[in-house]
Amino acid sequence: MKPLILIVNDDGIRSPGLLAAKRAVEGLGDLVVAAPRDQQTGTSRSVTRRVPIVVSDYVLEDGSMAYMVEGTPADSVEIAIRALTKGKPDMVVCGINYGENLGSMITKSGTIGAAIEAACYGVPSLAVSVEVPAAEYREYAQIDFSASMSITRKLSEFVLEEGLPEGIDILKVDLPDTADRTTPFEITRVSRERNTVNRILEEEAGQGKRLYQFVHEGFTPDSDPNTDIYVLRGGHRISISPITLNLSAKLRNNELRYLEGKLRSRLT
Repeated sequence: MKPLILIVNDDGIRSPGLLAAKRAVEGLGDLVVAAPRDQQTGTSRSVTRRVPIVVSDYVLEDGSMAYMVEGTPADSVEIAIRALTKGKPDMVVCGINYGENLGSMITKSGTIGAAIEAACYGVPSLAVSVEVPAAEYREYAQIDFSASMSITRKLSEFVLEEGLPEGIDILKVDLPDTADRTTPFEITRVSRERNTVNRILEEEAGQGKRLYQFVHEGFTPDSDPNTDIYVLRGGHRISISPITLNLSAKLRNNELRYLEGKLRSRLT
């Protein structure tokens, strides 16, 4: 029986990156593509609950069929797993995303949100992103996907053949804009830095209203060579960060007991 691979993104169903992800895993199993109708960058793992979600058939540029979801990336994953696929997928590929997902900002990412949604259903996933200029995050610029397609295929082969090690639910993959098929990779941890620096513009709109807009100003460095930010921005290498759903703080037993004692003195 062939493996079942679900392909989603947050850039929308018309994104060339989605088609690149599909092409990367062709021949590895049966493919189902389900993606948001519109650009959903920055939607994290948000879901739609107050209104019905419309799903339509959509023909991709290569002539194959996909599902266009009028919702978020997480919606696309949940609907695909529960209603559109015949059985639970063996893996989910999220991407290929325009714009790197690094540091503490990854919790805002629709790409990562889709991967987390898949992981919550027990499905291992890849979240693959390519560095592009900030101005192109929401645009479908013509970029070379060959390196990202190559690593997506190799990692997908690994996941399908061996699965992810216990305690790892997602592989977050970020490629520098200079990457080619020979660019080395590093296993990294997610930086605590924000990755991007934004300035807030404020404008009076009358009637007691004010308008606020975030304007990109640059990037946050990280001097720790083991982080995703350092490896991609400082080393121009591919960053692969294993991610787990376990959000518990990593404390030793004595540290947990110390915290418990402090809280008991305050709460009892």
